[in-house]
Parts: sequence; structure tokens; C-alpha cells
Amino acid sequence: LYIDAEQYPIQLAINDICRSLMKKFNTNQTPVVYTTHQTYLKDSIKSLENDIVWAKDNGISFATKLVRGAYYEETFALSPNKPLVFETKPETDTSFNEAIKRCAEENIHCLVATHNSDSLKILENLKQTHSLETTQTAQLLGMRDDLTFKTTAHSPRKYVPIGKPKNGAREYFGRRIIENSSALSGATIEVRTRLVELRQRIN
Repeated sequence: LYIDAEQYPIQLAINDICRSLMKKFNTNQTPVVYTTHQTYLKDSIKSLENDIVWAKDNGISFATKLVRGAYYEETFALSPNKPLVFETKPETDTSFNEAIKRCAEENIHCLVATHNSDSLKILENLKQTHSLETTQTAQLLGMRDDLTFKTTAHSPRKYVPIGKPKNGAREYFGRRIIENSSALSGATIEVRTRLVELRQRIN
């Protein structure tokens, strides 16, 4: 069960719910409940480290989903003079990649949700020095499928959102497009990959 992150003002309450559920269900080596860490937040690495320590102290199998974040503008507006979020994408990328490394070092059950090829390359490199048996990755169905197919350092997943446009799906996909705008630059690569796959199947 992957519990998603939401807007900053209600995230602390969601974190408390996640911890309560983990205490109840994540008592074996294989976790049932995953929390989520939004790495565009400046305190995200500290939060991740605190959660790892908390889980160890309580004998809990900790699990998290790593995302960059989808509520940038409204989170920035909460404290524009002292932003809660990183102000540049490279800073957010560095934070996200650091979270990947921390999870690998601690052998944490982790779902890396990204369409960023550089972040997936880091996973490939970590495979040389760390066991990634507890690591998964996920991309939205239909977005950067080429990354899903070719990366071998993890257990790949496709994320399939279900919902009606009038009940929030339209807003959800709008946030995903903004959040993953850099992934759209990979469209040419993805088309090329699909053509190669099609030729192989025909032959």
C-alpha cells in the first residue's frame, strides 16, 4: 500500500497515519505500507533519516516511495522569504539522488518514482556496490516506457492511475505533466525504442 504525499499543511498528519499503519502492518521483513518522501522539500533528507531511525528503534520494516514533488508553487507561497522547497531543479535533483543513495546504503524498501534517466543511472551504478533487492522503480504508463524496459538495476513497475476527469483525474494528470516536464523531452527516444521493438516483433 503506497500512501501518497499531499500538500504541505496536511503532510504531517499523513506522516503520523503512515507511522501508525507501519507499526501495525510492517512487522515482518516484507513491508505492507509505504510512506512517501517529497525531495523538493529542503528538510526531506533529514525527514528520511529520522524515519529510518524511528523504524529501527521500533523494530519496523521501513518502506518509502521517493518522488520529487508536485505542489511546488503552493508550497513555495507558504513561505516565499524562507522557502520550504529548493528553488532550482538541479537542487531538487541532487536531493532526490541523495535520497536514493541513503535508501541503498540502509537497504531500505524503496520505490523510486521517476522519469529522470540520470537518477536511474545512479541506481545502475549503485548496483555495483549495494544490494538493490529491496528497490523498485515506477513510471506512469505511457510515459518513458523506454526507461522501464531497459533498466536492469531494480524491479520495474508501471503506475496506472484510475479515475474520472470530473473527480480529480484531470488535476492529477496536470500536476504530473508539470512535475515531469523534463521527461517529455525523452519522447523522441521513446518513439525510437518502440519502433525498434515493433521491428523485432515483426521479424
